[in-house]
Amino acid sequence: MKTIKLFLIDFYNFLILKHYFLLFLLLSICMSASFILSLDINYLILAIFFLSLTIILNHKNTLKIVLIFISINLIFIMYMFWFKHSNLSYLNNKTIISKVIDKKTNYAILQHKNIKFYINDYNNKFLLDQTIEISGVFNKLESNTSFYQFDFFNYLNKQFIDFEMINYKVEKISNGIRSNFILTNYFYTNKLASMFLFESIDKSTKLGELIKDLNLSFLIVISSYNIHFFTKFFYKLNTKFKWTTIITYLFYLIVFLLSYLTNFSYASLRIVIFFVISLYFKKLNKKTELVFKRFLTLLICFVLTPSFLTSSSAVFIIVSFMFYYEKIFRNKFLDLCLKSLIFTFYFIPLQIFYFYSFSIVIQSLLIVLRPLFSFLYFSIFIWIWFDHNFLTNILIKIFEFIKKININFNIGYVNVIFLILAYLIILVIIKYNFKSIWSWISLIFILLLSYLISWLIKPSVFLVMLNVGNGNCFIFHDKFKNTTIINDCGVGKGFSKNIGYEFLKYFGINHVDLIIISHNHADHYNAIDAIRKNIKVYETITYNNFLPFKSIKNVNMYFFWNNLENENDKSLVYLFEYRNIRILFTGDVEKEAEQLLVNNDYFKYVINLKPIDILQVPHHGSNTSSTDQFISLIKPKYGLISGNKRTYNFPRIQTLETLYKHNVKYFISQINNNTFYDFLTNSFWFKK
Repeated sequence: MKTIKLFLIDFYNFLILKHYFLLFLLLSICMSASFILSLDINYLILAIFFLSLTIILNHKNTLKIVLIFISINLIFIMYMFWFKHSNLSYLNNKTIISKVIDKKTNYAILQHKNIKFYINDYNNKFLLDQTIEISGVFNKLESNTSFYQFDFFNYLNKQFIDFEMINYKVEKISNGIRSNFILTNYFYTNKLASMFLFESIDKSTKLGELIKDLNLSFLIVISSYNIHFFTKFFYKLNTKFKWTTIITYLFYLIVFLLSYLTNFSYASLRIVIFFVISLYFKKLNKKTELVFKRFLTLLICFVLTPSFLTSSSAVFIIVSFMFYYEKIFRNKFLDLCLKSLIFTFYFIPLQIFYFYSFSIVIQSLLIVLRPLFSFLYFSIFIWIWFDHNFLTNILIKIFEFIKKININFNIGYVNVIFLILAYLIILVIIKYNFKSIWSWISLIFILLLSYLISWLIKPSVFLVMLNVGNGNCFIFHDKFKNTTIINDCGVGKGFSKNIGYEFLKYFGINHVDLIIISHNHADHYNAIDAIRKNIKVYETITYNNFLPFKSIKNVNMYFFWNNLENENDKSLVYLFEYRNIRILFTGDVEKEAEQLLVNNDYFKYVINLKPIDILQVPHHGSNTSSTDQFISLIKPKYGLISGNKRTYNFPRIQTLETLYKHNVKYFISQINNNTFYDFLTNSFWFKK
């Protein structure tokens, strides 16, 4: 007990000495801002937790800490109320003068007075800094993404953009300083400049796709991390060549111009502010610790761009800015290599938390990739004016090779407690300058324990109907037997083809035992490539290669098929049996196929062996299916309808009336979202 007490006192003093209370204060501000925007109680708990840690570590300055905390949050609230609007219908079809304040590959963000709005720009009509006279209809942005996906509209919401202009008509465009010919053709359209300076990764390009697939996006965000090295380099040149004050300020003016040209992206803004702060303390001849200058840099960034507070990038930046370690080797090269290794290891918990996966290959290569990205960031202007395609092609070849040798392990979502515990142990390791074996053992133990707890609290045995619009994607998973079977793998119009893979990744599923595709319509198979590309699929069954019966790890399946002319009627129908639960999957069969099944003696024999618990209602609930005779034979307790009224008006009222007539309780994906059936509790639950 005495040893533990001495350790805690020693660790407490270490946190104070190295100013880690600054890290906790920044995190508390970010969590508080996220709570204000989303009203999610989890953010409030985290904000209180980090603020409490800050005060405990620096109780003498409690008043200052609280004042900083309240002041930044008040600025955020004022900023939010200034840009947030509940209704913009009064501006519908009225000509307004707006300015392009942000431009991405296929969309632009315009601002009219204190109104920011999103607009599709697939034809690249707009350029940054243009003034546009435009009219159209404002629609509230509504997300159709699920909890396991990246939510683009939530990303816009964090920037206080809640509306989209549709059916717009452009009446006049006037170019600004940043929308002239030279900048447009040699700067903004350059993919490398856009990626590193604007922190914008275009997944439609080969390079962007590879970086996203390898979960290396965070390297773009922290590529400007090494700004203090750049600053030191500049100071040494200034000292050696006795540069005048005018040239010094001219240099900073160039850096500020860079930030202006990149629309004050977070990366460039951090550089400008850090330079100014460093210059300020140098003028005062006051020696200030690096960690404190970084803290001030981020604090000023929060004031100037409050929307950055709620972005996931903020956490990466805060953690990277507070990174600290004592010099271990005298040799600068060895020490730099060690630092790169430590920095790589430092981000593992964050990567697992945000990307749900881990790769030992990627983690090893980050030792080289992190300095490479930092070098590219600071040399990007050279590549803009010269042959940037040469560099792009080299990077593509490097990442293609990495992807070929990469072995990715999906861990799935983990609780935020895992993140906190992991970084507390990392701080202990840093305290002992990475030399304590027990600290490393503790970290590995905490990581494994957190993973085990996270695995145990995940759903055990379930079937889920994913919300894919007018498509079909049902996933069965038994985590105890590590069994995964997918029935159909398609999405409807307006839904991402990555949905199936993203779901598997979120739940830490690393292989698929079997995919069954009912028939050859895109809304039943168009998402299969994303899964095959990223996860091992052992077997795929279609109506061209099925057998009447198949069993996988105690899952029994009985298949039925009619070779009819109509592709919907060709759907492979099968009965799924597991743990005394029987589920009938029907694809898109229509009345003709249903009638043949009703007349099929073997089908009737199999159906009548035991009651049918769940029916996948045929053809998204269309009135071309689910005849009275067919439902009367099946007699299911529940019906699952994967449908969306916005495109084909599915499900139809006639089908719902038939289900109601036979006392079938049904769930519709558009209403109930992702619909889960738990095999252990025999109950349904739903999640957006």
